[in-house]
Amino acid sequence: MKIKKLIQNFLGTELEKIHTLAIGKATSVDNEKMICTIEVLQYFSFRGELHEVPKVFNVPLTQPLWGGRYVIKAPFQEEDKFIIGFTEVDSYAAVSGNNVRKQETRRRYSLDDTIILGYLPKNGFDRVKEFQNDLLLIDRQTGYHIRIGDEGINTKGPFNHQGSMVVNGPLGVTEDITAGGTVTCKDVITEKGSYNGLWDAYYNHLKSMH
Repeated sequence: MKIKKLIQNFLGTELEKIHTLAIGKATSVDNEKMICTIEVLQYFSFRGELHEVPKVFNVPLTQPLWGGRYVIKAPFQEEDKFIIGFTEVDSYAAVSGNNVRKQETRRRYSLDDTIILGYLPKNGFDRVKEFQNDLLLIDRQTGYHIRIGDEGINTKGPFNHQGSMVVNGPLGVTEDITAGGTVTCKDVITEKGSYNGLWDAYYNHLKSMH
């Protein structure tokens, strides 16, 4: 075999060990430890032929935001779909701590160093068709949501709030209000007029009877 062919075969074999991006889905999820097992949905080349890729275990579940002060946490489940990448070197030291330290292996762009780069619909038609132009946070199972769009800010579902609340502007309530404490307000307007005005009229009526 010519030296050129040997070099080409060697380089081809080495390049097959280098992975950059892929698409996969979760086959198991641990939301407490924030890790998952990912099945790659594409075949990779091995010795010139395409082969199914082994599952990748203990992949960190990337969150929308996980900072020192602010957190946005999303629970995930089996069949959720991701775009994944593979770090240039062994990622264990960097993922498990915040200090710069030497990686423990010489892996490069390995399946063992899979990270989640983003989330994808489960299939091309898995989209929320309602509120297409709104910014949406939704629970598909219950339909509860928070959305922001041309209509303003809209929410759907049970609402529990702890702490003070200030409403600047009109407040419309279509069903009953139940208060567990004192309600303080300047006036209450009813269908028959001002509550305070009605009370004054009733009080004056009682005075006129004596």
